[in-house]
Amino acid sequence: MEQASTGRTSPAALWGLIALFTVSGFSGLIYESIWTQYLKLWLGHAAYAQSLVLTIFMGGMALGAWWVGQRTTRFKNLLIGYAVVEGIIGLAGLGFHGMFTGSVGFAQSTVFPALGDSTWVDVLKWTFAATLILPQSVLLGMTFPFMSGALLRRYPDTPGHGIAALYFSNSLGAAVGVLASGYVLIPAAGLPGTVLTAGSINVVLALVVYLWAKTPGWTDLEPAAPVPAGDAIGAGPVRLLLLVALLTGTASFIYEIAWIRMLSMVLGSSTHAFELMLSAFILGLALGSLWIRGRIERLGNPLGFLGGVQLVMGVLAIGTILTYHETFVWMAELMRGLGQNDAGYALYNAVSQGIAIAVMLPVTICAGMTLPLITFLLLKGGVGERSIGHVYAANTVGAIVGVLFAIHIGLPALGLADTIVFGAAIDIIIGLVLVVRARGRSPAVIGCGVVMAAVLASGLSLELDAKRMASSVFRYGKLGQLEKATVPFAGDGKTATIHIVDYGEGLHGILTNGKTDSSLQVDPDKYSSRSLDEYNMSLLPALPLAAHRSARRVAVIGFGAGLSTHVALGDPNLEVVDSIEIEPRMIEAARLFAGRVGRAYDDPRSVFRFEDARTFFATHQQLYDVIASEPSTPWVSGVASLYTEEFYRQVRNNLTENGIFAQWLHGSELSMDLTALVGRTLGRVFDDYLVFNLNGHDAVFIASKNGPVDLDPAWPFGVQPLSGDLAAVNLTSARDVAIRYLGNKAVLDPWFQTYGTSVNSDYFPLLDLNAVEARFKRQFAARFYNLRTLSVPIVEMLGPDWAADRLQPVNTEQEFGYAAQLRSVDGYVDALTGAGSIPEIPGSEPWRERLGADRLAARGCGATDVAVPWWNAVNFMTTNVLPATGPDRGRQLVQWLAAQCASLDQRQQHWLALMDALATRDAAMMVTHGKRWLEGDGQEHLVRKNVALSAALLGLLIADQAEAALGLWQEHGGETLISPELDLLSPLVKRKAGR
Repeated sequence: MEQASTGRTSPAALWGLIALFTVSGFSGLIYESIWTQYLKLWLGHAAYAQSLVLTIFMGGMALGAWWVGQRTTRFKNLLIGYAVVEGIIGLAGLGFHGMFTGSVGFAQSTVFPALGDSTWVDVLKWTFAATLILPQSVLLGMTFPFMSGALLRRYPDTPGHGIAALYFSNSLGAAVGVLASGYVLIPAAGLPGTVLTAGSINVVLALVVYLWAKTPGWTDLEPAAPVPAGDAIGAGPVRLLLLVALLTGTASFIYEIAWIRMLSMVLGSSTHAFELMLSAFILGLALGSLWIRGRIERLGNPLGFLGGVQLVMGVLAIGTILTYHETFVWMAELMRGLGQNDAGYALYNAVSQGIAIAVMLPVTICAGMTLPLITFLLLKGGVGERSIGHVYAANTVGAIVGVLFAIHIGLPALGLADTIVFGAAIDIIIGLVLVVRARGRSPAVIGCGVVMAAVLASGLSLELDAKRMASSVFRYGKLGQLEKATVPFAGDGKTATIHIVDYGEGLHGILTNGKTDSSLQVDPDKYSSRSLDEYNMSLLPALPLAAHRSARRVAVIGFGAGLSTHVALGDPNLEVVDSIEIEPRMIEAARLFAGRVGRAYDDPRSVFRFEDARTFFATHQQLYDVIASEPSTPWVSGVASLYTEEFYRQVRNNLTENGIFAQWLHGSELSMDLTALVGRTLGRVFDDYLVFNLNGHDAVFIASKNGPVDLDPAWPFGVQPLSGDLAAVNLTSARDVAIRYLGNKAVLDPWFQTYGTSVNSDYFPLLDLNAVEARFKRQFAARFYNLRTLSVPIVEMLGPDWAADRLQPVNTEQEFGYAAQLRSVDGYVDALTGAGSIPEIPGSEPWRERLGADRLAARGCGATDVAVPWWNAVNFMTTNVLPATGPDRGRQLVQWLAAQCASLDQRQQHWLALMDALATRDAAMMVTHGKRWLEGDGQEHLVRKNVALSAALLGLLIADQAEAALGLWQEHGGETLISPELDLLSPLVKRKAGR
């Protein structure tokens, strides 16, 4: 067995330790990532909660490192100490999920209601968070001084070489662990499985190290011999170097927080983007340690070199502001060249990390050199093994200071650019102090100081390009679209950077981290540029109020432009509207829209709650009649936690007995699978829900706590000033609400189940993991949003009575795709039959183009079923016209068709009879004529077979004959037929038939 070396480090033992410590770093970053996610579920995503989690984690590590540093000489075998620590960490990891869920459940069900006062609830939550992860954090902090101390005892002649190697290996493992956790482990096993994996790794690691520690060469190694007093560097330099370790940690984490905020406007602020950025940051630290490892023993003046590294780091940090400007160009070029597919998404992630590396790597490589250098200086100065833990602890304390400063002082008070310059000033001042101490006050050193002062001054003059930051380049790959726009507001908050963009013609957008959250037309006379978001913000409060017409207390999650709160306050019967907003800068910025959202600021019933929504509802025991949730899109980090089963159960507990919950859901960047996931999750918690298509691209679920949703679509139009707010976005009648209806829980839940059975959970965050990919691929749940355009009026006939109300006209200025289709269809029938014309409205062109050909085809009756113009025209009228007409116009069309031919064969007569049943929504006749067609008339034509089978199934369901419907579906090959109509009907038939 190899014996202790007195020369160069033995490759076998050293690389064995490096491999083990790489694994330790891998599992350690998994813990940090997972604990943060768990505790955010408990504490929320507000800035103070993020700070608290980081403070507990890093503070515990500092304590652990300091404790070992103070006592390292008392341990005979440091590897055994390391093995014991890793083993305890692993065992704690194996039991973490059970401890967390059990404690949270007990606190929320028993302790919180007993405490009542929110202050004591907060104290308990913080105490619980500290109790849960502080012991493991302390243990994690012990691992580095134990391992590096063991290495130092084994190879005392090359301390710098070995220490730098361990810093490298641990950081490299951490960089990989971040990516493995987010991209592999959590998707595969959820949070419980991921923390279980980390715990298992630690247990195995502990056993391996323990057995290794018992081998010859590692037992009874003595600490390094004490250095004679005359040769020691003295207390002053020791304190200076520990202060340097602390301050460089402060600067580095100031950079990290600022860079992550900045790059979120280039890469997007998704969870995966954060993981890529964090991995890039840690990778730089690893490479810096690797570079210095091969040189540290040969440095002639390591103190002066350390000072130079600090100076270079500060200058490069200021340079990142300039590099940042170019990253938008890189991302724009990338987005223009990528396909919206799996390969494109993989390349998008790879290049995104490359962009993060390009910004961070030069500085973080320098940062990675500092701790090995400081530790080496202390070891060479005779401080001994304790220096390892002390340096690690001081640096970690500095990191805590950096995080707290950046989040709570730097970003809000200085802004992004000047926060980085502040961090650079720390590094430059440290560097100058060290250079002076190492080389004296020579002219060269004085000149260096002058140059550094000039660099800092120039850094303060740098400004970030607000238009680029607000360009959403990670979504659209464009930079020039804001060339003519202005940015009247730009502010950095504790949790996000907020911009308001004036696009011209009165249209404004409010953006969070470069992503548009709301857009608003501040000039109500400019209807031509009306924002689609205004339908969301107007209907989101109006619809749940129409389902709870005696509501008194309302909560709105997510302030945005403020229009949702403003519209809710249009109900004079309300007593309070609480707007729950995590970022105060959002409220500040939206004041620019006061002309449109004045009640949100001026009405005494309006209350701002600056808090994370999860924390707010978990802490406050107030009950609400209506809770309307309008957060940002789910791909934004943290937002998907507002779409989980656990959050919905919490919200349900905060509703009165007849309470209504409204959940907004964007559709323009969400797949059908994820849309169904949200529907399944809501359906798991709430008794019933109705869904409305707000603007063609977004939806809202109106869910009831108890019993069916009783929504009156006419109610908002009889309430002032609420009706005036709706009229401002061209909503003037119950019909404008009814045409947006997409279905209820009874119809949609069986369909949603066909897309999977899982739900979105805190511990299995499927929405968070997959929404960013859907965004990149620009997926759209077309089948969901097009339910009202099916060939058979399934949604209408299975819905409430008002869903079929076609007596009132659709507003002619309605900016909604289905509304345009309704007006075009009515005009098409009138024009076809000679009773009118197709209106000149957007979307009417295809109908106008068909008119002449369809009129001609209707006169050319024939019996041949292949490519006959008559059948082609009739197919179109059946599948596209009848579902969007009322009974009168539908029958008008059928009668006109029958009158065009001198004689119709039996098949044509049968089909017109089915068309008449569909036009008049006669369920019994739909069954009769649907069956007749299926049993004897041209089943080979799939379009007509689908219509006939769907019509018959729908009629049987309305007649409550589910068994007969199932038999008919099976008889006519339902399993082999593929159509949107049967996709919706077949799971409903099976559920009602008990299959």
